[in-house]
Amino acid sequence: MKRYLATLSIVVTDRQANVARVNSLLTNNGHLIMSRLGVNPSTACLAHCLGIIILVLSGEKSEIQKLAIDLGRLKGIKVKLSIMFSE
Repeated sequence: MKRYLATLSIVVTDRQANVARVNSLLTNNGHLIMSRLGVNPSTACLAHCLGIIILVLSGEKSEIQKLAIDLGRLKGIKVKLSIMFSE
């Protein structure tokens, strides 16, 4: 089984509305996540804020791609996947 390293950038247009769905997918795929960074680009925002999540992933290529596709299907979520190389 070939394992790949990847980064997945996630832009959440409304953190409050999407937090449960995004976190559920990330929790269910926690075995792929090596590192997670959450960024609040507008620290003064209190409601309906933009959020950015950057993940470093390690796993089978198909699992990584499935996570990106599942997240990208959510309303208000944009994803960018970059598969770096295999281990």
